[in-house]
Amino acid sequence: MDKWIKEASAFIERKTTKNAIDIGASFPHATKQGKYDKESPQWWTAGFWPGILWNVYHATNEYVFKNLAIQLEHKMDYLLNNPNKVDHDIGFMWTLTSLARYQITADETAKNTALLAANMLLARFNSAGHFFKAWNNWHGTNDNSGIVIIDSMMNMGLLFWASEETGDPRFMVAAKAHCDMVLKHFIRNDGSVHQMVRFNSLTGELIEKLGGQGYSKNSHGLVDVVGLYLVLRLPIIIRKKNATYLV
Repeated sequence: MDKWIKEASAFIERKTTKNAIDIGASFPHATKQGKYDKESPQWWTAGFWPGILWNVYHATNEYVFKNLAIQLEHKMDYLLNNPNKVDHDIGFMWTLTSLARYQITADETAKNTALLAANMLLARFNSAGHFFKAWNNWHGTNDNSGIVIIDSMMNMGLLFWASEETGDPRFMVAAKAHCDMVLKHFIRNDGSVHQMVRFNSLTGELIEKLGGQGYSKNSHGLVDVVGLYLVLRLPIIIRKKNATYLV
C-alpha cells in the first residue's frame, strides 16, 4: 500500500506540473477530443483546478502551485461583488480556493473572502421552505426561486466552517435546516434520490419532485449525502434496491 501511495503521489505531482503549464491560469471544465474545454470563472467547476493545486502544494510545498492557485482565486473575486453572478455552488467554489488558502497559509485576507462567500450563500436561504435556492433567473423567463438540487449538499461545509470560525450560529442553523429538508424530501424509500425538488418560494409548500442528471433518474446523490456525513458526522442509512449502506 505504501508503494502504491508513493507512486500515485508522484504521478499526481507530475500530472499537475504538466497541467500547470498546459492549463495555466484558466478554468478547465471538461475534455473535448483530448483537450480541456475552458470556461469563465463564473462556471460551477471553477474551483476544482485551484483546489487540486492547493492539494499538491500542501503535499510538496512547491510555490508554483500556490502562486497559480492564488492567481486563479483572484480571477474569481469580481463574482463576490454581484449576487446575480453566483448561485448555490458558491460553497464549494470558495471552499476549494479562499478557504483552502486560509487553512493552508493562515492568510487573513483569504479567511475574509471565504466568510464573504459564506454570507452570500446564507443570503440564498429561504426560511419558509428551509432550503437554499439553486439558481438565479439568468434567462429572465423562468422562476427558479423555489428550485433546490441535491448538489447543494456539497456546499454546506462552507457554512458549518463559517459558524465554527466566527462563533455565529446562523450559518450552521440554516445549513442544518437545509440538510433536514433534503433528507425529508429528496431521498426515496429505496435510497435513490431526486436531483431536483421545486417548492413554492413564498409559502415553502412542496410542488413537485423531479429526476435530473446521473446514470439514471435514481443515481444522483451518493456523493452529496456522503458530504453531509462528513460535515455532520451523523450516521445515515442509504438503501438502494437490495443493498443497504451505512454512511
